[in-house]
Amino acid sequence: MIRILVLVVTTVAGVQGDAANNQIIEFKERTKGPIATMTTAAGAYVEEEDTSTLNKNLFNNEFFMDTISHVVRERIPERLVHAKGSGAFGYFEVTDDITDICRAKLFSKVGKRTPIAVRFSMSASERGSVETSRNIRGFSVKFYTEDGNFDIAGFNTPMFMVKDPVQFSSLVRSFKKNPSTNLYDANSLWDYVTQVPELLFICMVLFSDRGIPDGYRHMPGFAIHTYQV
Repeated sequence: MIRILVLVVTTVAGVQGDAANNQIIEFKERTKGPIATMTTAAGAYVEEEDTSTLNKNLFNNEFFMDTISHVVRERIPERLVHAKGSGAFGYFEVTDDITDICRAKLFSKVGKRTPIAVRFSMSASERGSVETSRNIRGFSVKFYTEDGNFDIAGFNTPMFMVKDPVQFSSLVRSFKKNPSTNLYDANSLWDYVTQVPELLFICMVLFSDRGIPDGYRHMPGFAIHTYQV
């Protein structure tokens, strides 16, 4: 018993300086007095007698129905591709005059700045996966212009994986985890690659140094879509 207590104390002492582990404690220390009045999602005050449902009709308790409906929906499943990413805000500045070929206001004059939001991501990785895995990187840029939002999607490769859209679903399943083992399956990936020869080009790029770029700052970028001037 004493050994267990010593182990617990040692473990707690080891995280005393960890802001993530102590977030709730530090929040309590910074907050004086009641934090707020408890309400439902609709803003109705919660009476003390409604915080217990023992020997009462559950479906007549608005507080219970509100909390249980919230908890079953609060975890949003991650997106199938490009789930793990990093974002940043900044601005786009025009450096060259292209008014002879483009009338968009965001390119109207040299030196004009437009607020933007950028998200960088890895194609096949999931939330919690490492940043250094060999992976095709993607990015998206949102321009907040006077005429509305303008979006650009891109890759760090000059080509996309497949040409025929109907192949995309099978492609995604080939590099995701095997649902039977919950592990990445090289057999599934290479079986698909060998049957779709057009994938070999991007695989050669992926298994070069470009597959593990030196951070998003040094990552090359190419537009996925074709543009016509």
